[in-house]
Amino acid sequence: MPLLHIHGGKDEVVSAEHHIEIYKESREKETAKSTFIFLPEGDHWFTQAGDRKILLQETSKWFKNVL
Repeated sequence: MPLLHIHGGKDEVVSAEHHIEIYKESREKETAKSTFIFLPEGDHWFTQAGDRKILLQETSKWFKNVL
């Protein structure tokens, strides 16, 4: 199953470095494409308008390509 993972670098709820590595390791044997997007200034809720815009654009693009 394809995966889209978007994570903010300033997420204080979920550690970006730790969880991105866990997701990448867990997906190594998957044949479906995994997409990882890191927003350095993003927080857990993507409160900055620019981050929300990227989040929505990338999510929409991903759904169009996957579904």
